[in-house]
Amino acid sequence: MSFDERWKNLRVNFSTKEKLAPAKETALREIIHDLRGRATAFRASSNYEASIHAYMRLIPLEDQIYTPDSPEAATSFNNLGEALIKQGDMAAAEEGVSTALRVREDVRFGGLGLGSRYDASVSRENMAKIKEGTGILSEI
Repeated sequence: MSFDERWKNLRVNFSTKEKLAPAKETALREIIHDLRGRATAFRASSNYEASIHAYMRLIPLEDQIYTPDSPEAATSFNNLGEALIKQGDMAAAEEGVSTALRVREDVRFGGLGLGSRYDASVSRENMAKIKEGTGILSEI
């Protein structure tokens, strides 16, 4: 079954945080895995428009399995931000990277401290790129 067929058959209700049946959760995890791979491949091949589209589809799906404050979601938000930086959309990139930083940053600096220190440093570097791209370096 193709990715698109599985996507159509899933029929997840995004407006509620309902408990998923095991079969639906398994199918959703497979779709998330496939979509994450596509988004990463698009970003690696500099196809940022397709990468952004894939991350925009991925993030609501991840919300059904993880919380928005999870390291998994933070990775997707950060990667979305990276693709948006490459497209020059700094305002949208800042939203994604800020969300990732809130999860990844050490608790001493107001974050939740989830994920690795390396991942937090990647998000901080992306935020620096955003600030540099908008000419706002005094906030960092």
